[in-house]
Amino acid sequence: MEAEAAKRRLETDAMQAKLNALKQQVDPHFMFNNFSILTELIMEDSRLAVKFLGKLSKVYRYIIQNYDRDTVPLADELAFLDPYLYLMYMRYGDSIVVSIGPEVNDADGSIPPASLQIVVENALKHNRFSKESPLMIAVSVADGCVVVRNALQPLASAPASTGIGQRNIAERYALIGGRRPSVERTEFVYTVRLPIISGLDNDREI
Repeated sequence: MEAEAAKRRLETDAMQAKLNALKQQVDPHFMFNNFSILTELIMEDSRLAVKFLGKLSKVYRYIIQNYDRDTVPLADELAFLDPYLYLMYMRYGDSIVVSIGPEVNDADGSIPPASLQIVVENALKHNRFSKESPLMIAVSVADGCVVVRNALQPLASAPASTGIGQRNIAERYALIGGRRPSVERTEFVYTVRLPIISGLDNDREI
């Protein structure tokens, strides 16, 4: 019995260590992309760069505050997404349109921290958009998942990608347990489904 208990503790510790390592990937992934935007703004519009940096600090504070949580309430993720989208609208204006269905705000449950933001960020990173042809992104809830759909408007020259974003989300879900996120790509639409996790302690600390 003692040997089995010790084995289970080792397996749990190993799983938690891997989960911690995955969460550490989120910070540099997020900051690298936004520092690139900030660099452009500094050269183009210093006042806008100052505003951008102020909002960026608030967004990053969310990541720091939720570092020790495997999941966060969906309501918290939406509250985090709001200032992030403010940053994106500040940068891209009418070139992007993000709509969030009313049912998303009413949904209970949790998802891994920053996962919704990463999915939206990937849509912006891998698609072309302009005022004449804005990128449409829709966030909804269906079949127990947060569903993020965007029009497929691939860049003529795809940017270099580490693949950290969506792979990170998939691996965190795998370690937490339950359903896995899914990706569907058609000719015109790219869809990511993030399962809403219920029955977990959202405040569980490591």
